[in-house]
Amino acid sequence: MIPKYLLLVAAAVFSASLTAGEIAAERYTKVREGSLRQIFSMTKNNGCISNTIPVKDALPVIVPDEDIYRNLDLSLTNIAVTDSNNTLLPFVYEKLYKWSKTVNYTPLAGKITAFTVNSERNEAIIDYQITGRQITSVGKLDLQPYSRKKFNKTVTLEFDDQSKVENLKFFNHQQVVDFSRYTFEFTPVKTRNIRIKISPFSEKHTGDSSLIRQGNKENFSETQVFTEELSLNKITFYQAEVKTFPLEELTAEKSFKYQKKNAPESQSCIEFDLGKYPVKELQIFSSTPNYHRKYELEFRIKLKHTDKEAVYCRFSGVLTPESKLKFDEIRANKAILTIENNADAPLADLRFQWTAPLEALIIDPAADLDNFKLYYGGDVNKLPEFDFKHYVEKYNGKEYYQLLLSAEKDNPAYKKANYTAIDLLKKLLPYIIAAAAVAIAFISFKMLKKVNMASGETE
Repeated sequence: MIPKYLLLVAAAVFSASLTAGEIAAERYTKVREGSLRQIFSMTKNNGCISNTIPVKDALPVIVPDEDIYRNLDLSLTNIAVTDSNNTLLPFVYEKLYKWSKTVNYTPLAGKITAFTVNSERNEAIIDYQITGRQITSVGKLDLQPYSRKKFNKTVTLEFDDQSKVENLKFFNHQQVVDFSRYTFEFTPVKTRNIRIKISPFSEKHTGDSSLIRQGNKENFSETQVFTEELSLNKITFYQAEVKTFPLEELTAEKSFKYQKKNAPESQSCIEFDLGKYPVKELQIFSSTPNYHRKYELEFRIKLKHTDKEAVYCRFSGVLTPESKLKFDEIRANKAILTIENNADAPLADLRFQWTAPLEALIIDPAADLDNFKLYYGGDVNKLPEFDFKHYVEKYNGKEYYQLLLSAEKDNPAYKKANYTAIDLLKKLLPYIIAAAAVAIAFISFKMLKKVNMASGETE
């Protein structure tokens, strides 16, 4: 009976491990629904609503609003995203940035492998190969005609499997184009074989053109491209080394709700409801000219599972019309500003502007976001661990797309319970499995020994 019982326990543990990718929805108090049917572009054209799926490699993000922040732990741990099958989706919680790029170009060795003319389309077709061991990232083309003359042609680049096409139009109707000073940059593509199409090939349409052996032979293979109509002295592609770095954080100006508190006549006391937003700056505006007032700014947090408050940090100094109070991204429930007026009148027409960095859940672009849910609040105190955080840096510099969410509602699956015992059991599961394996091995050894002894007595 004991071995059978242990096997049942092991089977139950194995079954539990198979569902490790699913969320314990009953532990979250709130839920919001969303989909890719409507998204908000955060960095393109100053924001626009779109009904299309984001472009390839763009980063879908969920930006917390006031309702979400109020239900999160200060450590932002009790939050999760699931797909339509209730499976956890990979995400990282990060700040959002305005990105900047630098590109360094290095010329690449290459050769022409084929040259044909499509007479029907009046188009020259050049097959070009980047030489070298590794497939590289190509991002610039330099074309230099053999002669200097007016030039009006369209150049199309097709890379490898022709999945990507660049249309580059070179033209100048007013003067001769100096191609020694003109290069044409495009989005870097990892490629080795490139097809160059140039049209119109014959501008005068004088009939078939013959190949002419001229130009710098070291720049080409044995098949020459030089003709009376298309005389190219040099074709050079360049490797593009792109470096991306954050230029500045994306921030939002917030006007938090506030109320004036009872205080002595010599003081002004204002309480702000920060709602756990991270704040990094406060500006105070008043129509009172040339004022100098001492102040104290106190940030408070609520103690978990109690109605009590604690002082998180406190600042003091002198306020002037030019003052900007800067902080190291403080996340608190409320702030209390006390201004010492002394014998002076209180500051007139007070206005307050807080600045908060934009932070978001950056979702894996490969995730199924057709119908997703955002769970938050409740008793969870640990973010899921995803490998996504190890490769999210490759998306640096990409455009952000904010996923729009439905209105907040109570999670119907939520069940208030004491999960301490369950969490302890999960921690002990590996040890239980190990102990069960040892017990099964020991009992099997004892039973095998009895069988051997019984077979010996029979003999």
